[in-house]
Amino acid sequence: MKFEYYVNKKIKKIDIKKVSQFSTGLMFRKTSPTLLFDLGREKAFSITSIFCKPFRVILLDKNKNKKKSFDVLKKRWSIRCFGRYLIEVPLNNLNSDEKSKGLNRKSSMDN
Repeated sequence: MKFEYYVNKKIKKIDIKKVSQFSTGLMFRKTSPTLLFDLGREKAFSITSIFCKPFRVILLDKNKNKKKSFDVLKKRWSIRCFGRYLIEVPLNNLNSDEKSKGLNRKSSMDN
């Protein structure tokens, strides 16, 4: 499924798989497509990365504007987030340019 969101008022399109907010997401998976969670409304929530390979988190507001993105490189019990939409992108799904830009950033807990 194609999904559109906005980064600095520019449309960005991404191939995603929509999943339930109660899904395990990337946990316990060796490979996975990019996942979209629609939480129904903007709210605070937390995610875990204990059983996940490194991935990028993209948080969107109710109008699909990007509010924050960061790479999760370390295993964490709880990562606090806020938004309506959560996109989880396994780092092995990114092309080499996107991956090198993201991996130069600090881990999620340092942002």
